[in-house]
Amino acid sequence: MAKQTAVRQLWYKPVMTDEMVDAVASVLRSGKYIRSYPFEPSEGKHFEDEFRAYLGCKFAANLQSGTAAMHLALIAIGIGPGDEVITVPNTFSSVADVIILCGAKPVFVDVEPDTYNMNVSLVEAAITPRTKAIMPVHMNGHAVDMDPLMEIARRRGLKVMEDVCHAAGAKYKGKFLGTIGDAGAFSFVQNKCISAGGEGGLVATDSEAIWTTCAAMANHGRWKTWFEGHKQYEVYLAQHIDRPAYNYRQNEVQSAIARIQLRYLDEWNAIRRRNTALYHKLLRQFDNDIALPATRPWAEHSMLRYVIKTPRRDALKHFLEENGVHVMVEYGTPIHLDRGYQQYCGAPEGTFPVTEKLARTIMTLPAYQTMTADEVVHVVDIMKEFYKK
Repeated sequence: MAKQTAVRQLWYKPVMTDEMVDAVASVLRSGKYIRSYPFEPSEGKHFEDEFRAYLGCKFAANLQSGTAAMHLALIAIGIGPGDEVITVPNTFSSVADVIILCGAKPVFVDVEPDTYNMNVSLVEAAITPRTKAIMPVHMNGHAVDMDPLMEIARRRGLKVMEDVCHAAGAKYKGKFLGTIGDAGAFSFVQNKCISAGGEGGLVATDSEAIWTTCAAMANHGRWKTWFEGHKQYEVYLAQHIDRPAYNYRQNEVQSAIARIQLRYLDEWNAIRRRNTALYHKLLRQFDNDIALPATRPWAEHSMLRYVIKTPRRDALKHFLEENGVHVMVEYGTPIHLDRGYQQYCGAPEGTFPVTEKLARTIMTLPAYQTMTADEVVHVVDIMKEFYKK
């Protein structure tokens, strides 16, 4: 009987170095796992200070997830019941969730077929008297065309909250994403540019009012009045909550990991760009029906995801997985067609044709920062076998 050859497995695993493990151990030994008082030294405060210094913004609020960051940023820019927020339907459901949780309505515009980003030329037509903000999603790490978007927003008196969950370290015309609009929301979940040990998020802004709202609402609505009252000799009625709020704090363990990973962010983004450049080169060297993603000349891509298009997506995905390569189809059901959102922002099939075509054809190839050039070649070799058949 012929001996079977083991299939080589390519599966993303978040980076966790000895230095990060040691930082976790140090926090656990300290006994301080929660950042209770936001102004005292802590892993969370250090991370805020380091991240805002990296971005060049004035304020940063360290939070437990990207969803928490988007939610609080929308509240802080004034989104509430009856408002409308313009965004895109080809993204993760949390984008719609946070708008709906504010009591507002997501209003979608279609996207560009090659960058998968908001088609800014469609935004003006989507504005109504109820529109309060625009929420561009920097899809896969590629910048939305922010100059014309900001011109529309400022002329029409609208706020802009950037979804930077895919794009930590990415830039638009040399400026970090998340620092162009009124606020930027970052995600540090395990499959993002920084993984923070599993979950994490942050709001970046130059507005002290936005920062104060986000930081207080992440901590049960407690701010200076509460913390200063805690120190008073007579405690009765000395402490007051600013407003009903949430527990969206990041814990000290994950903040400690995030601090270390921030030092590697530029290097990791550069490795992913190197891997995707190699994909670009190799996938052009044989006959196939693959459309490669575009990068605009003004964008410095984080390359969190390398997303190709092919009409044979499902068959190619199955073939790659049979051969040990884990690939993903992100957002196979556009939000406007998802059953859970019909009463809030549903729309008939055909309403957003570019988004719907992408949902049928896109696939993310592995290009993560721990992946070697040899592994990229291995993935392409398997794809060559598929197209030979």
